[in-house]
Amino acid sequence: MSVLSMLQNEALSGMAGIGDVAARYPELITPYYASLIDRDDPDCPIRRQCVPDVRELDEMPGYVDDPLSDKAHHPAPRITHRYPDRLLLHVTPNCAVRCRFCFRKSLTGASGGIFDGSMDAALSYVAEASGVREVILSGGDPLMASDDELGHLVYRLSRIAHIGRLRVHTRMPVVQPSRITGRLAEVLAAPRKIAGAASVRVVTHFNHPREVTGESVAACEMLMRSGARVLNQSVLLRGVNDNPHTLAELFASLHRRGIGPYYLHHPDPARGTAHFSLDPAEGLALFDAARRLVPANSLPRYVIDVPGAPSKTPVECYLGRK
Repeated sequence: MSVLSMLQNEALSGMAGIGDVAARYPELITPYYASLIDRDDPDCPIRRQCVPDVRELDEMPGYVDDPLSDKAHHPAPRITHRYPDRLLLHVTPNCAVRCRFCFRKSLTGASGGIFDGSMDAALSYVAEASGVREVILSGGDPLMASDDELGHLVYRLSRIAHIGRLRVHTRMPVVQPSRITGRLAEVLAAPRKIAGAASVRVVTHFNHPREVTGESVAACEMLMRSGARVLNQSVLLRGVNDNPHTLAELFASLHRRGIGPYYLHHPDPARGTAHFSLDPAEGLALFDAARRLVPANSLPRYVIDVPGAPSKTPVECYLGRK
């Protein structure tokens, strides 16, 4: 569903130039996620995440197309290998919703670059990379692939002896919960039936308490019943969740439903996303305030990607406070 079509009859201020934004960074939304938008609130946090904004055309120093250097760590088709013990396998460039804050917004949605090449070549690289213990299915959104495609892929990865864990990064439970079906849950649970096969974790992506609905929770519960551990990572976004009470409500709401905390990401400097960004010190102050409002076991780690670092860097370490 087109965001512009959805909003074409609305009297919104600031819509001039949105077509230019969509021409550069295409827009896409599911009917389900569109239904979460408060059309009477121009500052609705769901709207901000999926409706084009003229500020996306602002050119800001340091904001680039490939902020995490996916292309520089691309040793084989569909592979990003930045860290020694884990790698990304890009299943598809497609997503169900084009998130306006996406750090791959200039890379996804079309073939080419990190999405080029055969899956066979990618799996051959994984099989030969004996130091890799974890494969992260990424994209785009890997659940845009069919159940049959995913089943074949998960089976082949499960047969690689040195892979101990599969991690599936997806926003589908949040933006299209109907994609999570019993058959899909069985596909992702299949490695549990193979002795010594990799365990499966599903990492979803709730950014705001309004996204925690009956439908999205039911989708996560279906995955958990299949045996997958479900975790959540969020991005700290100006104008969406940059409030300690909002963050605390999000963390607590997910924790109550058995969705484990993983990361709160500091936004990456992707071209077209500067209006979502905060200074790391500002972000840490917000996170510190939020952590006083919820139990410690509901808290994710607040991290930032630092080029060349061996893993995600806690923001307090980045700022020299630990």
